[in-house]
Amino acid sequence: MAGAGPFQSNEIERLATGEIGASARGYANKIMGDTNLCLVLVNGDDLLAIEKNPAVIVDVFNREAVHAMRLKTLEL
Repeated sequence: MAGAGPFQSNEIERLATGEIGASARGYANKIMGDTNLCLVLVNGDDLLAIEKNPAVIVDVFNREAVHAMRLKTLEL
């Protein structure tokens, strides 16, 4: 694409080996509500499940996508 920059994504993944706290989730929700960004939050339990069965990553990303879509729908 002519003129396209090297990074054009509107998705950001955040991985944590432990839990993702309520304040972090709240901040992510605010960012998603105020911008076109989609923040995907993956916690330690998710990572363990993915380690045991890599196909689980699809479920994790679907869960986060549904969450983001609900937030975006609330804006309408």
